[in-house]
Amino acid sequence: MRVLCSPKGLMDFMSPKQGVTDILRSGMDASVIDFSLFCDPFIMERYGWDLDRMQKRIEMLEKMIAICKEKGLSLPLAQTTYLRPDTKRQRGFNFLRGLAEQAVRISGEAGAEAIIVYPLTAGVSRDELWRTNRDYYLTLGRQARERGMMTLLTNVSRDVGGHNVRGAMSDPREAAEWIDALNEKLGEECFGFCLRMEAVNESGQDIQSMISVLGQRLKAVEVSDYGAAGAVTLPFLGSGRNGLRADWLGLLRGLREIDFDGYLIVNLRDTASVISPLLRPSFMPFVKKVADYLIWQINLEKPLKQYKSIVLFGAGNMCQNYMLCYGKEHPPLFTCDNNKKRWGERFCGLDVCPPDKLRELSPDTVILICNIYYREIDEQLRGMGLKNPIAYFNDEYLPRFAQRIEWDERS
Repeated sequence: MRVLCSPKGLMDFMSPKQGVTDILRSGMDASVIDFSLFCDPFIMERYGWDLDRMQKRIEMLEKMIAICKEKGLSLPLAQTTYLRPDTKRQRGFNFLRGLAEQAVRISGEAGAEAIIVYPLTAGVSRDELWRTNRDYYLTLGRQARERGMMTLLTNVSRDVGGHNVRGAMSDPREAAEWIDALNEKLGEECFGFCLRMEAVNESGQDIQSMISVLGQRLKAVEVSDYGAAGAVTLPFLGSGRNGLRADWLGLLRGLREIDFDGYLIVNLRDTASVISPLLRPSFMPFVKKVADYLIWQINLEKPLKQYKSIVLFGAGNMCQNYMLCYGKEHPPLFTCDNNKKRWGERFCGLDVCPPDKLRELSPDTVILICNIYYREIDEQLRGMGLKNPIAYFNDEYLPRFAQRIEWDERS
């Protein structure tokens, strides 16, 4: 999985150097070539759709790409710009097509591996969406393929009376049909999908089912939370009175279900915009920790599938939650605990053993820590000289709601 930090809110298109430095100092090493930063939809709406007038901004974008390369910030992904969601002026489509073709060319020259292309939606009825976008996507897809890039479709919202509601490709079945039809036309897998949480957060969609339907077509996910008035915030910072606003449970369940291994784009647009540049050296490492946490949660089930033998460490609630959700499909040999009073007990159908029992394990048995004191237990196990792989289990986002059952500890 590749983590990218979105430049939104971090990079000033007039002077992007500080934003590039802030991302790199956080420990992240990749970002996105975002054409909407330089060809802003609101600017385009105000001053008209003229490629010549946009040329100076495109030249500034190319300078930003050069700065990123000079400083070592990778740019594996790009995304085109778009028209304002409330515009009714379809004559901007020809301008947008020309701009998108430039985006493909520039991104390919910069070494991008994929480009996210927004659909043409302004003033287009739902019945006309496919006819309006089919040739547009095929043209860009062919150009991207020539440059070794994949083209990613993406979901957007639409404006109805000042409110954002579900827009084009918010229906995952429709998106899957578009991708399959385009790939069939080009005779190979040239198209995939980027799921944008920003477009999902306020629409009340079931993000887990969206991911499930998209399956392996899903190549990128742009993660973000949302605050008041639709603000796009760093994940887990958009909490309201009743807890988190975004459906992180559904997202993580869905990505685990399909073994997601694509691009994870962290969008913190409005959070970054209100953080003083003087605070960013302290704030950006936290952004990296949030990204690392998401990757860990997405990959949580991989050790269970990777190793044939599993032993748990911990005989408490987390162990019980493991057994409720995974015990049948991935049964552990036993569990360990540092509490001597527990040794010899049966807990959730498992023998509770002392840590020394771990010395008897074959080296290909994974030890899964089921206790929030991960670092301390990890240090303890490594101090014992064990050669076994060690992984951390977590029950914050279970694969399903665990139903309590009665364990027969005599068995």
